[in-house]
Amino acid sequence: MAQPRLFPEIESADFIRDDAIAGVGKDVLSTHGKIGGPVFEVAKAIRDGEVNVLWLRNDKPFDELNEDLNHDTAGKCIKAPGVWHDVTGYDVAIWIRGYWWDKWDPRIREAAILHELLHVEIKRTKDLAAKVAIRKHDVEDFVAVAKLYGPIFGDAASYVRAATVKPADQG
Repeated sequence: MAQPRLFPEIESADFIRDDAIAGVGKDVLSTHGKIGGPVFEVAKAIRDGEVNVLWLRNDKPFDELNEDLNHDTAGKCIKAPGVWHDVTGYDVAIWIRGYWWDKWDPRIREAAILHELLHVEIKRTKDLAAKVAIRKHDVEDFVAVAKLYGPIFGDAASYVRAATVKPADQG
């Protein structure tokens, strides 16, 4: 009888730990994790050893006929389920698609890592322990990354339009 897979999202030969992605992650956390930076609380929790990130490369082949380049096919940030955390010690896994990583220049790699880190939210318990949550992006997150690195996915005009849409205009 086959054993159930504990971590179906990342349990395959396609996902491997990657020192290059981890290195860029460390640089992005250092650069943007300063006071007032967009990932300050995340960087602080990682620096203080309260949160552990597993940096992965997803080497699943990219199917140009059935997949589009967008933030969901380029990378992902997931929170560790309880058992996964207990077994591995990691709180969050961030993976970047190797197909794109190999094509990107260092600026785009940093932007992609920052984009994924912006999904991580640190909440504090009543005893001030760090608790990880994953959040969806709002337009401000995409605009913040675009201001720092330029548009990564799509053209600049789409970022400007998204940034100028008023809540009443959405729907």
